[in-house]
Amino acid sequence: MKAFLYLLFLLPLFAVAQSTSKSSELFCTNDYAGQQAIRVKWIYTTVYHPNGMDVFRQEKGSTAWVKLNSSPIVPTKVLPANNQLDAEAKALHKALIESKFSDFSTNPIRAFVLIKALYSDELANYIGITWLDTKVEQGKEYVYKIAVSGTATDVGMSRPIVAGPYTKPLPPEGAKLTRFKKHVDISWKPDIYRYYAVDVYRKTTEETEYKKVNKVPRAIQKEQAEKYSEKSIFYQDTAIEYKANYTYRFVALDYFGQASEMSQEYSVPAADFIPPALPFDIV
Repeated sequence: MKAFLYLLFLLPLFAVAQSTSKSSELFCTNDYAGQQAIRVKWIYTTVYHPNGMDVFRQEKGSTAWVKLNSSPIVPTKVLPANNQLDAEAKALHKALIESKFSDFSTNPIRAFVLIKALYSDELANYIGITWLDTKVEQGKEYVYKIAVSGTATDVGMSRPIVAGPYTKPLPPEGAKLTRFKKHVDISWKPDIYRYYAVDVYRKTTEETEYKKVNKVPRAIQKEQAEKYSEKSIFYQDTAIEYKANYTYRFVALDYFGQASEMSQEYSVPAADFIPPALPFDIV
């Protein structure tokens, strides 16, 4: 069941790339490790390409594309002895390296490899889906693209990003909660290019701390995002008590595994569902 949930979680990532004219989507963030740099990560339909990838950068106001890598970006076949990967990441890297590309490119295991790489910069580097650009200048705006090494056609392009200090992603916007007796229907305004998933937190009015209620981050399919309306339901919380009053908050997760600040509080009281007391001593 857990494996199935992870596959559902990752489907939107592949769908973003597969449903466009490009076969990859690029995401950028200012470096959260304290460097003056921009991190680039891409979601390619087959995770990697046998020929490797090239990364290019274009500065606003210029028509020139500058190639950033000196050799094709490919998966690292042998992990360095001092790597910090956990056992799961090592096993996933091994599965990628030891599989024929023709087999791996259609195997569901690629979803597990990619989802782990969203949380591990080190694994993302070893499987060849990221680049850290340390040659940027503060205040300048850039766009990045990638191409299969040796070709001139890009397979994905980022949205513009201004180099500067890192700030956390913004939380989801436009949350809408509808309370029923046995569940709460929840939606928010999807933005699949800003974040890939949302965590839902809840507490009763008697509790002091919020607790996460979803087992895996709730990702939204691209077609769901396109059909978003006031009637959309992205998460249904069924673990509620009839008489309890609840407040919810939400956290967005970006493509680098970085969490946003918590959203504002959303209250869903139970008062409307508690019937009035029976009349007493009616004559």
